[in-house]
Amino acid sequence: MNIEVGNVSYTGAIISWSSSEPCLEDYYHIMYRPNWNSIFSGYLRYSFHHEEKVPRTISSVVLEHLAPSTLYFLCISCKKVAFPYRHYCTMFHTLDKSPLAAGSSLVDPQISLWVLMAILLACFTAVLAFICLQFWCIRCHEPRWSYRAGHMEEANGALMFMKRKSQDDRKMPQ
Repeated sequence: MNIEVGNVSYTGAIISWSSSEPCLEDYYHIMYRPNWNSIFSGYLRYSFHHEEKVPRTISSVVLEHLAPSTLYFLCISCKKVAFPYRHYCTMFHTLDKSPLAAGSSLVDPQISLWVLMAILLACFTAVLAFICLQFWCIRCHEPRWSYRAGHMEEANGALMFMKRKSQDDRKMPQ
């Protein structure tokens, strides 16, 4: 089934279709509903809020009283089926009624969320880098023997050398 959606407005759309299979029933069943729940809820017949019957000689219909800025699921079937096949279905979106929609610079909320998350990640990285740099600077300016037990011999050796030097300086005649 080839379904085309045209002339979409705030509250309406023109739906036209063509099928390679002849319709043996007297009517086409046009079923549609807004996507107010998950896209994975499926195309069950009882989940459609609206259903219209159109004589099989007609291949287009005007849908009215739709909600603005809403994604709709639409299925057209020649038979009254419980589970419409995917190739009998399509989706369309009605226009946004807000004045910003026509020529606005309003940013998509998902893009805004990504930008916000990137800024927060950059701030977190900067704070973490600052803390690491501070820790590194503190360790670089400390004497080597004050923070490791393994280097105490080095400190003791330096003290012994200084004591011997001062003793040698005292023994030398002036």
